[in-house]
Amino acid sequence: MKTFVIQSQKINEYIIPAQSYGYTAIESIQYTNWFRNEHVYAFLLNDDLNFKSDKYNYLSRDYIPIGSVEYVLQWLKLMGVKEVKPLNIPKELWRFCSRKIKIDYCNNVNGHWMLKDIDIIKCPKNGEVQFTNSKIESNVGYKKYFLSEWIPEIDSEFRVFVFNKSIKGIRCYSGNECNFPDLDYIQSIVNVYNKRCYTLDVGVTKNGERTEIIELHDFFACGLYGFEDYSVLPIMWISTIADLLKR
Repeated sequence: MKTFVIQSQKINEYIIPAQSYGYTAIESIQYTNWFRNEHVYAFLLNDDLNFKSDKYNYLSRDYIPIGSVEYVLQWLKLMGVKEVKPLNIPKELWRFCSRKIKIDYCNNVNGHWMLKDIDIIKCPKNGEVQFTNSKIESNVGYKKYFLSEWIPEIDSEFRVFVFNKSIKGIRCYSGNECNFPDLDYIQSIVNVYNKRCYTLDVGVTKNGERTEIIELHDFFACGLYGFEDYSVLPIMWISTIADLLKR
């Protein structure tokens, strides 16, 4: 039986999940147990980043961490996984982008770009950057980054939840939620990208004229934005952790 170890926080005398998706994890576990009329999954609340317990052996493949990037990466590190790098936009998907994409030093580019670290997930340096005459901002440093040309006309952004090459849900997380992405475009990406479980973020320009990949994520520490397919969520988290443990 898999037990989900959900990151928690203490507020007054109460211990509660630290993130909103922690609540969703609990609901999906309870739903699965009810629907199958058996004790399929269990969950524990844990606020210790060192995963130490006199009662439970958290450092086991029977446990699935649910929490922040730091929380999950710490568990993976203790389990022997040396590093987990961000997906950003994998090279095999660059052909789906109509904007310029590159991995390069910042002094080789000019103009308006979105900068992402290629080694650190959710790095504080990630963000919109304006380069003038190849000037390097002091907080960026001299190293290669994932760089994608800025798209000023993005009107809405959506997160696509993918499992076993099947789209399980699409949720708006920014902008005009009525300006929906091109489903054929999304499906074409899902058809060619060979990863079992991930999220795909896309942006949509005004009036739905163009849909563009923003980035991809392994399915952990990801905002759900209302995605609540309880029939698949537990196995998506389990599959993600199983794949990460192979790295």
